Amino acid sequence: FATVPVHSSSSDYYYFKKYEDYACRNKHGDQGSDGHEFDLYEHKSKDWCIKKCEERGWDCKGFEYKSSDDRCEIWNVVIKKAEKKHGFDCYVQVHDDSDDHYPESEDHPPSSDDDKDEHE
Repeated sequence: FATVPVHSSSSDYYYFKKYEDYACRNKHGDQGSDGHEFDLYEHKSKDWCIKKCEERGWDCKGFEYKSSDDRCEIWNVVIKKAEKKHGFDCYVQVHDDSDDHYPESEDHPPSSDDDKDEHE
């Protein structure tokens, strides 16, 4: 994975872990839906998606980006799972003061926080 550093408006710091060729999924392993788990934006660059997430600060839990059609999902709930999917990248918010958060997938085991409720 790669990291994308982001500074919040407060003194806290967070960054995004990139899961290349993985699509973000909700705690049930489902895709989720526009207007609920995420907000969908089409025909946007990855940089636009990062900036949109930065604008939301702590309310942005991560984002999914599909470069082939410039599709951006800004996630409003904690991303608990990821599905191997070519052409998609899932970026998960990680705080500087927390344990690493890995979404559950074939290659990444669930974190110890997986049984906790999502913060909305």
